Amino acid sequence: MNRTNSNFLAGAALATPRGAGHLLALGCLALAASTVNAATIVSIGAFSNPVVLNFESLSTGPISTTDPYFTSIGISSVSVANGTSAGDALDTNTDGKALASVRGSLSVVGVGDPIDNGTSGGNPLFTINFANPQTLFGYSHIDQTGNFPVTFYLGATQVDSFVFSPSSSAPVYLQAASFDRVTIGQEAGFTGGFALDNITINGAPEPGTLALLGLGLAGLAASRRRKQ
Repeated sequence: MNRTNSNFLAGAALATPRGAGHLLALGCLALAASTVNAATIVSIGAFSNPVVLNFESLSTGPISTTDPYFTSIGISSVSVANGTSAGDALDTNTDGKALASVRGSLSVVGVGDPIDNGTSGGNPLFTINFANPQTLFGYSHIDQTGNFPVTFYLGATQVDSFVFSPSSSAPVYLQAASFDRVTIGQEAGFTGGFALDNITINGAPEPGTLALLGLGLAGLAASRRRKQ
């Protein structure tokens, strides 16, 4: 409990009986609002229908923030901020293509291509917006080691966070409270550039699954009609 909330609740205890109840309730709401959970690491098995963006089918170069490659799977937009000058390059220890900031523009890059970094115009910050709320998210952090904050939001409210400290390009899969936006940044003090790969979300159920669900509901409805 921080000092502000402690003083607030202490004031509630000294209030009149009727006012104390209202103040205590408000104090509890304030405490709840100030609490941010830590997202937890899960396996790919937690995804019922994982959809992975690995960028291998795309040409290198700038990509629209609302490219069909994103929107077709339920990602409404992907953007990047703070990068202004390509002072780094994608290292050769990554497999294939990835998503990076290049001179401030969202771009698909290959091994050896220039990417923005911390010493050349700020630390890039990626923002991924989803068409519908999610609870699972995964990605690979390419071409940098250090501490990278992954922050989850629902609307304007931060609901979860995670600090990813990658030692390889292996993906991390995270489960969080319901969110519709994720930001991935670079901790201040790290000067190398980085890229994202293997962005993973839970896709819509397969058509066969939906068909089976529809048949099951139809059978249930028919059974209830017979009983009536």
